[in-house]
Amino acid sequence: MRGFCATIVARETLDGDVLREFAQPARSFGRNFMTAMYAGFSGVATNAANLSGTSRPSIYMLTHEYGGSDGGFGLTAGLAAGSAYGIVLGSGDTAFAVAHNNLQATIAHGSSAGQLYRSAMTIGGVVVPAGEQSVQMEISRSFANNSSADITVREVGLIGYSLYRQNYSDAFLFSRDVLGSPMLVAPGRQLDVSIVFRTDL
Repeated sequence: MRGFCATIVARETLDGDVLREFAQPARSFGRNFMTAMYAGFSGVATNAANLSGTSRPSIYMLTHEYGGSDGGFGLTAGLAAGSAYGIVLGSGDTAFAVAHNNLQATIAHGSSAGQLYRSAMTIGGVVVPAGEQSVQMEISRSFANNSSADITVREVGLIGYSLYRQNYSDAFLFSRDVLGSPMLVAPGRQLDVSIVFRTDL
């Protein structure tokens, strides 16, 4: 189908070798994502629920300068290893609802039981494949199981935050997708997760 789409790709790897790969459409962009678009396009502030469910003014999502600092909304905090922003994973499998403001059960960063080590996130550039009438951009992150027990990933989230405020109070869930096929990450293995945005003309 032509038009705009987003796809989640998850690959379980060991020493660089792909052991299992799963892909599905990323359909679960929620109310906060549309609120961020509205604020950026219109310059009009509308409240949005942060990760704790508290209503926060989306004035901090605006792309113009606000309060003496650049405004806007981004994923750049996810570029740091261990960051709770950007692509995040969870173990919950409750069906998505448009008003969701966080993952059901976020998998914590770390190397202990039940934790996955979050690498720095990569935001790829805009790519126009040769010979194709399409344009795409990919964001990706790797999650390593450094513990001694299996970890099952059932949900993938995308969390952005206010470039002006830069704190947890003004972080918002953009999307939450429950995987159609849960990914079991064994000890010593890694899960590479990408979200690919693409438009086919």
